[in-house]
Amino acid sequence: SHHKGDEKQLDQYQRINTWHSAQLAYLLQKMKSLPEGNSTVLDNSMVLFGSGIRDGNAHATRDIPVVLAGGANGQLKTGRHLKADDNAPLASVYVGMMKRMGVSAKKIGNADSELRGL
Repeated sequence: SHHKGDEKQLDQYQRINTWHSAQLAYLLQKMKSLPEGNSTVLDNSMVLFGSGIRDGNAHATRDIPVVLAGGANGQLKTGRHLKADDNAPLASVYVGMMKRMGVSAKKIGNADSELRGL
C-alpha cells in the first residue's frame, strides 16, 4: 500500500498481509483435505497467491514474491523455492500455469515463455 514509510501504516499493512496469508493457509488445508479421485483437490489444482507489485509505495514491480501451490495433477514439482531471473516478468508464471491447463498461448502480457524451472 501507499505507506510512505510511516510505522503505523506499515504495521497495519503487515497485519493485513498476515490475515491474507492465514486465509491462504486455511484454503490450502481445506483443498488438501478434500479427496478427488486418487488424490486431493489441492493435488489437482494450482493456486497462485501474491501481488503484481512488491512495494505499493514505490510501485516496485521487480522481485515479486508469490506462492504457487498445488500439484496441477502431477504437472508441478512442489516444495521448492524458485528465484526468478532479475528480468523475468510475473506473467511468465501465468504462461506456465496456462500451459499446464492445456491452453496454448504464445504470449501473455510481457512474457513469451514460462518461468525458468517452473
